[in-house]
Amino acid sequence: MSRQVIGGRDGTPGGRDAPSAPVTLEPSLAMLQIDGSPRRAHEAEREIVELRNGHVVGLLPVDAVDQERLGEFFSRLSDRSRFLRFFNGAPNTDAAAAWAASVNETDNVGLLAVDGKRIVGHAAYVRMNALEAEVAVEVADDYQHLGLATLLLTRLAKTASQRHVAWFVADVLSENLDMLAVFRDGFDATQTFDAHDAKIRFPTSAWSIAARRFGANGESHRRVEPAGLEPATSCLQSRRSPS
Repeated sequence: MSRQVIGGRDGTPGGRDAPSAPVTLEPSLAMLQIDGSPRRAHEAEREIVELRNGHVVGLLPVDAVDQERLGEFFSRLSDRSRFLRFFNGAPNTDAAAAWAASVNETDNVGLLAVDGKRIVGHAAYVRMNALEAEVAVEVADDYQHLGLATLLLTRLAKTASQRHVAWFVADVLSENLDMLAVFRDGFDATQTFDAHDAKIRFPTSAWSIAARRFGANGESHRRVEPAGLEPATSCLQSRRSPS
């Protein structure tokens, strides 16, 4: 089996340790089923990648069937990560999950990172107008600082660019230095600060910058081709997500 390496608020702030008890799985299509529910995503939209610590996770588009597990994912975030993501330490996680699962092919697009049956990362964008979309990303505390936020943002920005969304924007708390670094170092984002937060803006075409700098397509993390799949050719504050 061939292997390559891929190298808020993002879910990067918070815990700095690698997962204490990772799930060991052979790369397979079953890893991308989550709970066995039927999914709309074509196999080409799903992939398995290896993080910089060698741990393997699956990536796949959000589906409406993911709502319950998204609620569990948001609930498991630490108080700190929830605050950085929602500007609120006690958000309505059921409402957040309903919002995250209400995806479509054009204006509300989401991406999951999964480890076995557990969602460990989520990124989404919501189109604001013809050219701009607001982006949000969060990563489980025990998967932070492994490059997963950059990877999710890179994949999501590439998808948005292919769908003619030219710009990503986001609001990030000024104290969220980890997420600000993700946008600055990975995507050359402009950051405009006020008293409490920063306005982030970068072209979706910057996915190629992150891919080049951090190997999001092959150098610093690895792409793993799972059996049964053909090779595929932050917490952020989202003004459109529930608080």
